[in-house]
Amino acid sequence: MIYQVLIVDDEEIVCRGMAQFVKWKEHGFEVAAIATSVDEALLILRKMHIDVVFTDIRMPEKSGIDLLREIREQKLDTQCVILSGYSDFDYAKEAMRYGAVEYLTKPVNLREVEQFLDRMRTKLNNWWKRDWIIQDRWKVCCCQSREDMPVLI
Repeated sequence: MIYQVLIVDDEEIVCRGMAQFVKWKEHGFEVAAIATSVDEALLILRKMHIDVVFTDIRMPEKSGIDLLREIREQKLDTQCVILSGYSDFDYAKEAMRYGAVEYLTKPVNLREVEQFLDRMRTKLNNWWKRDWIIQDRWKVCCCQSREDMPVLI
């Protein structure tokens, strides 16, 4: 399975650099889209399923924290990684409060990103396996005929 990534940073060069230089496919991911603002990212998240968002924490108008907050409020099943030029503990603490799974400092270390992707792929694969097991057990327990079996994806 290939997981979908959204990169969000007000500096388009950062987005393009990450999209180009990280070996996404080797780690089970692909960049589905990039966005240069929180509002643009939210539009993309409404249109397509994104598994992992990499977002800058400080952007004009709305921050990466605002994006995390909105993702949680909408109950999207999206993992979020904060990218920051700041190693300030207060930023990291606030990011974690809103569900960030990782906090990476800029300039981004490509090896660190790829190690994170390997850990995230394992986590996402385990979730998919768990969901399929639950769905199969539910079908066996609750459905009288094949026509009664809904797809729960």
